[in-house]
Amino acid sequence: MIDEYILVVDINLQISLTHTHVSYLDCFLTGPDGQRIELFSGVGGHDDNFDNTVFDDQSRYPINKARPPFEGSFQPMALLKRQPSLSHYNGKNARGVWQLVVRGSRSDRFGMLHLWSLNIRPQEKLPGEVLEVLENENEEGEGDASSEG
Repeated sequence: MIDEYILVVDINLQISLTHTHVSYLDCFLTGPDGQRIELFSGVGGHDDNFDNTVFDDQSRYPINKARPPFEGSFQPMALLKRQPSLSHYNGKNARGVWQLVVRGSRSDRFGMLHLWSLNIRPQEKLPGEVLEVLENENEEGEGDASSEG
């Protein structure tokens, strides 16, 4: 739950989980507006684990082309399928309930979610606000004019 008004410029998700067969897992993020984002589904073959894995729409590496243990930054499946992805939240308020769902397709496998977090880069100013630029003196002693942005 995010309690404060945060205007999103960029949002990424970090996850650490252990599982004996990650290809049996699906993972989705649902934000405050109800949009569900597919992070991964059926990736990794018979191998194990996500180790501080970051899902980032700007990553160079698609998650479906990587092999476990997944370490580093990857594009979510939703982006690869041309569905709404993490950038869906850019320009929106992050306040509200965020839910991560990890589900397994087989009950005979064991796994544990160790941590997950949202990494949000907020907008520096709210819409309609004017950034104040302090007057600086250059080498010749002349002041620079402040500007509105």
